[in-house]
Amino acid sequence: MRIASALLAVVLPLTPYLVLMEMTDYSRLFIYALMGVTTVLAALGLARGRGLGRAGLFSAFSTMALTLFAMGYIPYTIHVALGTIGRPALTWLSLAVTLSIYAYFLGNVYESSSRLARRMRELGYGVEGLRELDLMNAMVIGVGAAAIALSLALTLLMEALRVLVLAPLMALLMFILIYLATALIARAHGGG
Repeated sequence: MRIASALLAVVLPLTPYLVLMEMTDYSRLFIYALMGVTTVLAALGLARGRGLGRAGLFSAFSTMALTLFAMGYIPYTIHVALGTIGRPALTWLSLAVTLSIYAYFLGNVYESSSRLARRMRELGYGVEGLRELDLMNAMVIGVGAAAIALSLALTLLMEALRVLVLAPLMALLMFILIYLATALIARAHGGG
């Protein structure tokens, strides 16, 4: 399952660019360039054995920057928009950015479990111990996928009912801030 988490950490950061390419009028050449940078970051992280999740962060933050320059006060002030993003695209774009952040998480899981597997081999743990580590990875991937599915279901429910008035970008910003805060707390208490 470590291979699955590494593969997902490489592929999922490309999803926001696919949404931007299909649902907006951004230049395809520009989107391809961003996809190339993201792929290079992922390949470097995979080859070095650390930094695999950086591709997910780059993808999330570059997509949010593109969104910022497509709508709001910046294009209104400078009278130039890099592209336009319609309301239907925002829902799918927020899900794709969430997948990019999930890729960051999976990249960190892959790195941690690889270090742990290496240490387990050094200490003489057998195949059974490594199997338990793979089971833990499978559970982490499953819990993350369930959380994303729940997030998508709630987003679609908000779109359908229009009762909860929460802008998708504001919800995404709240998710990112909460995730980064919990990541910092976990890192401070985990020593990693």
